[in-house]
Amino acid sequence: MRNSILFFLVLVSCKPTLKRNYESNCILYGKPEYILYIEKNNQFRIISFMNDTIEGEWSLDRNKLTLKSDSFIDSESFNIQTDSIFFNSKYTSNDGYEEYVLKNKKLFLILKEGVYDKCFYY
Repeated sequence: MRNSILFFLVLVSCKPTLKRNYESNCILYGKPEYILYIEKNNQFRIISFMNDTIEGEWSLDRNKLTLKSDSFIDSESFNIQTDSIFFNSKYTSNDGYEEYVLKNKKLFLILKEGVYDKCFYY
């Protein structure tokens, strides 16, 4: 019985936990490309190297973090000849959300082609 309780406690404590903030390892003009702030009330903020801010809601399912915001714009719908660069927006492969996989306390972006590991949050 004692071993069962110990096993249960170890199993419960192994779920992934989020840090309060993450920085991109990609540096632009001497600053991280993005800084992600995770709030306890399931809200998040992303601040870009140009000081644009994106806000929205996050959810965590096992090791997959989903960020939802109206400021995430599908990059395939962007036309450089007719669209300007919008402030407080981020072009993604999904319209309205981004997904990340949490591995070793790092966040890796999930694209339609798979996990992108060149730029990540740590």
